[in-house]
Amino acid sequence: MSAPIRPSNDTYSPLLSRYIIPYGQRLDKATTGHSVIEFLQQCGGPTWLTIEGEDITRSRAVVTLLHGNEPSGVEALFQLLQRALSPPVTCHLFIAVINTALTRPYFSHRHLPQHRDLNRCFNGPTDDFPGQLASEIWQVLTELQPEAVVDLHNTSGSGPAFAVSVEDCAIHQAIASLFCQRMIVTDVRLGALMEKTSTQMPIVTIECGGAIDPESRQVALEGLEKFICAANVREYSRQDWDVELLHHPCRVIITPQMSLAVAEQAVSGADITLPGNIEHHNFGRVLPGTCLAWLQGNDTRAIKVLDGQGIDLTNDYFENRAGELTPKQPLKLFMITTNIRIAQSDCLFYLVAAPY
Repeated sequence: MSAPIRPSNDTYSPLLSRYIIPYGQRLDKATTGHSVIEFLQQCGGPTWLTIEGEDITRSRAVVTLLHGNEPSGVEALFQLLQRALSPPVTCHLFIAVINTALTRPYFSHRHLPQHRDLNRCFNGPTDDFPGQLASEIWQVLTELQPEAVVDLHNTSGSGPAFAVSVEDCAIHQAIASLFCQRMIVTDVRLGALMEKTSTQMPIVTIECGGAIDPESRQVALEGLEKFICAANVREYSRQDWDVELLHHPCRVIITPQMSLAVAEQAVSGADITLPGNIEHHNFGRVLPGTCLAWLQGNDTRAIKVLDGQGIDLTNDYFENRAGELTPKQPLKLFMITTNIRIAQSDCLFYLVAAPY
């Protein structure tokens, strides 16, 4: 990075390179680069940018690129940095797995093969690079005590934007409402940053939509501008919508050692085959009898439906009807993916029961 950004001489953040942007300073292309890729190449590694605010006694924080294949947050930051922002409070911007994002093809790796998923590392252990980076980001946030934190992501598949929180309260809803009209309140615990939330430092995950969806970048850009520039983000101001709340999602995973395919019909030898258009069910109402996948055999052993306590509820939600995986009750699905690698390492989708 070059002037007008000035490097910080902080020493308590060995993994994060820190730069400070003076209040009201607009960055030119010589500083940011001409594209988001050039910007990340100039950063070089995990980066902490501070935009000084009118009130330097208060701050907010934005975390993005915890996953290297989720670019909307950093793309929005790249655009905003080229504007003469005059935020009412200081804003800290954390851009995490830059080297992962820059591994060719760009923005294609959630995490590098030799590394753990960074957004599964915020509860330790800290004996590897992702664990150390998660620990350092959290240490800095704890020192800063920002009044609000947003963690920007993209979903693996196509779909609308939504927020995720482990707390259902007015403050978390107010932050979510800056970006979207729907918030998932989850009791699933995976070691994600948002699980560290508190009333003093509320943390909300924003899923801006699919990485390939053109709308996702606009969601991130418009939401971030509000988050950075609003006088108060912890209380509802006049919004265009109320936030729809969906509680206690279950996580649908592939049973270990089971094989997965994506095709327009059942694939011979695959334990479960997803239809290529399954993503169109994201946040729609899925009724009993709807075919969500093709199964090999006459049971549902290829998947598990786990609640927040890890209890297997597969038989409460699904049945095998002549080789088709179908719901037993109306459901709302979200974060559906047809990316086989992510489906096997993370999950197929999440669900909540929908009213009849």
